Amino acid sequence: MDVLSPPRYGRMTFSGLDELFDRLRLVQRTHLGQTPFSAYLATFDQQRLYGLDLSELEIALRTHAHDFASFTASCQTSTGKMIRIHVKAPPLNRPTQGQFLISTGSNQLNKALEGILTGTKSRSSISGSIGNTLGLIGNVIPSFRQQPPAVDRPSTFRYPTISTTESFFFDLDIVPDSLLSLVNRLSDTFLNRSPFHIRMETTDGDYHFHLDRNGLNFLFNHRRNKILNIYLDSASLDGQWVNIRLSFHPLAQGPNGEVDITSHHSEEICNMIEQTIGIPPHKNDLPRPLSAAFQLEAKWFDLHKLIWGIQEVAKQYLDRVPPVAFVSTTHGASHAGLSMFQLKRWEAQAGNTLDWLSIGIHQIMTGQSCSITCKVKSKDWITVMLHIHWGNAALHQAVADFLQTKMGFKSTTQPDQVRVSENRLSQGVITLMPQAKWNEELERILVHELRKNDIHLHALSHSYAYQAWNEACMEIAASDFLMVDVSQAAPHIYYQIGIAEAMGKPIIYLALESAEIAAEFSPKTLIRYIPTAWSFLELKRQVVDILESR
Repeated sequence: MDVLSPPRYGRMTFSGLDELFDRLRLVQRTHLGQTPFSAYLATFDQQRLYGLDLSELEIALRTHAHDFASFTASCQTSTGKMIRIHVKAPPLNRPTQGQFLISTGSNQLNKALEGILTGTKSRSSISGSIGNTLGLIGNVIPSFRQQPPAVDRPSTFRYPTISTTESFFFDLDIVPDSLLSLVNRLSDTFLNRSPFHIRMETTDGDYHFHLDRNGLNFLFNHRRNKILNIYLDSASLDGQWVNIRLSFHPLAQGPNGEVDITSHHSEEICNMIEQTIGIPPHKNDLPRPLSAAFQLEAKWFDLHKLIWGIQEVAKQYLDRVPPVAFVSTTHGASHAGLSMFQLKRWEAQAGNTLDWLSIGIHQIMTGQSCSITCKVKSKDWITVMLHIHWGNAALHQAVADFLQTKMGFKSTTQPDQVRVSENRLSQGVITLMPQAKWNEELERILVHELRKNDIHLHALSHSYAYQAWNEACMEIAASDFLMVDVSQAAPHIYYQIGIAEAMGKPIIYLALESAEIAAEFSPKTLIRYIPTAWSFLELKRQVVDILESR
């Protein structure tokens, strides 16, 4: 009986990706019967491209020339011959490197394919038959440095090679020395001292690559509140891979660490990670967004003081994320995306026409948000709405307290009601089907009956089209939930649903029993009704059940 030769692992370098693709196509043409490769590409901005052939992979690499993190290409014939390569983005001023795995069952063929992939066998020596190819050694292509020899995988291991993905919890207050201790132990114990590549992604979109001890300590000391993800990955010459991702996302729930392993020591690696940086599983209950309403006497309104206050909030509490303003005027004009400097310049030119003002602070990478909205053109009192979702209840309350103590805003509720609203859905807004003749009766019954359960509901309304965005934002921000009738696909309904979803507000969907619902609402849980008083009362009961179950 023939004995199959073990697979071969090794490392290869090449002067550029064009040279690598030439080698892969040569392998494909001469030894794999033109069996196509299937490739996977990953970029540093978390994009993933699957199922690419070599031509598509070349196009993708040209498109992502400056941000590709790694790619893997594999090919397996119907007779069981298999080749897989893995290439990572090279460090600066170093040649591009990759790893390969060859498994054909023939030691001679394995070595021949190794010669092509590493560039130590000339193309002319491959042009003959496969039998001649196996016996020829061509000219050696000059390389940046001497290639380490490929190694035969032992025919047996104590443990089978397993690819697995595991999740775990780690302490967000972890220190760099703990991470470095972990990767050093993993490298020494399981990966033949192969180095780990450490990189960091921050909430403001920066990437930091090839971090050493000094770089990691510097970023932890100076940008700790900006860390979003840390990636640690390494691969050994015998084909073992360990990739660790640590998430510092402030709004994430559940396990915040993940590891991908391909190794015959998978269980031991998982145990070492959990023992070194893991903590017991725990329930991470994020606080609900805080919404609060304040009032300010119209005669004391000062836009420059408000701008100063918003900038102080951003600086002291919200990681210095720059505020952005939206204004609408009494003439129906609107201006969006204004910086605070631009808002001051606009106010100097047309400040006397200011009607509605909304200033938002949004952390795009994490979804954290804070917005302050007010109607400036009021006779006596200006109502100011605050909505903040930053993942920290103490910070939420500190921002609300700042507006009262430093800005002179007066809360329109009892002192403890802001906190109560975080735990109970008691304030809601409803938008009904346009021009339905039973709207007034439906609204009256829902408002009256829900008040018996201490749930306060009012209908969204706006005077002019250009004010729809402002009033919807303000009223939804100040509520605990949105109730919406989707019996007809009206533009303002989509708009309000989008605002509520962006703010993380629960949404209750209503629909006529006979209505044909738009496809995008079909996965939602709908409360169906018919336009009768009895049905409206039944609808109210279902709404109460939903709110009390949350």
